[in-house]
Amino acid sequence: MTTLSAINKEIKYAGLISSNKFVLKFVEHEEQIIRSLQQFDGLQSEIYLDGGHDKIDQLKFAAIFSDFISIYTGGDFTDKSHATYFNPDSPYFVDRKITIPPSLISEIRQDYNLRPFYLHNSSSSIKKTIRAYSPLIDNNKAMIRPIRSLWVDKQLINKSRESLIYYAEANTDNRHWVLKDNFSVDSLPISGYMNSPQCKVLFDLTIPYFRDATLKNLTSVLVDENDVISPFRKELKNIVRGFDVLKDNLKEIQQDILRPQIDSINRRFNHIRNIQTINRLGSMAAFSLSLIQILISKDQVADAVSKIIQGLSLSNLILSETEYQRKQNELRDNPYFLLWRIQRIK
Repeated sequence: MTTLSAINKEIKYAGLISSNKFVLKFVEHEEQIIRSLQQFDGLQSEIYLDGGHDKIDQLKFAAIFSDFISIYTGGDFTDKSHATYFNPDSPYFVDRKITIPPSLISEIRQDYNLRPFYLHNSSSSIKKTIRAYSPLIDNNKAMIRPIRSLWVDKQLINKSRESLIYYAEANTDNRHWVLKDNFSVDSLPISGYMNSPQCKVLFDLTIPYFRDATLKNLTSVLVDENDVISPFRKELKNIVRGFDVLKDNLKEIQQDILRPQIDSINRRFNHIRNIQTINRLGSMAAFSLSLIQILISKDQVADAVSKIIQGLSLSNLILSETEYQRKQNELRDNPYFLLWRIQRIK
């Protein structure tokens, strides 16, 4: 069975060719994608791209606080949006059950013409999106997807025609689409993690630390420091849960909690680095003197030099590096280590 990572790569390369190939490749693997995401052991988030909003900050936030991002194209309803529908004679056609939530029953009657389709952007827009977000896609932290949608043709009292578009839930069974009864392209949904107001607080609290980081460098740090992500999320989650918007101030939390922790890690890091530099220079000097002792007769070397080099060798350098790495790893025990790393990247 093809892995989710391999499918993601196929969708990416199809999207770099054309929007049509992008949709067909997604539909070809949709059932397996849904099964994989339903069994996915981690936090998932969704971001809907639209022409009027810059989503890069939200995307960075989602990359830090979720493990997989579904990035949907086609949400701007402009001439850049395209609808792909499959007729019954198409090999891609699926006879679907459509569930309409109670809140929408008054809007969508059973006698209306209902047509499931996929909403997506133009070829040029999809290519641009894939290139911009390839660091996340290549590391299987995100997937570009079309939007499950329902086209509703309504016959109004004045006999004019009106067509409405509704979005469907993304990860239900492919043969059973469930319509969304509410939707916002500006929400920050992370399934099973926090409610929207709490996510907004967390976003505002942490955005100064990752806004200047490129997506490529941020992704690299998240991949390298994968094992420290969970403690970091837990720490920030506890802070935000105790946040009272009426009493607390985000700036105070940043200055009183986050900044002291980051400064403490930075001081320890600089101290370790300085000690390591001194040890490395000392060990290198000792190693060099050891070579001198081999090449030159011991009788020709001053007594002071002989004493310095006595018992010292390359092992000193190796021990210095080992100790340095051990102390570096100790820094990672601090739950704010990831925030410190993110702040340092350019």
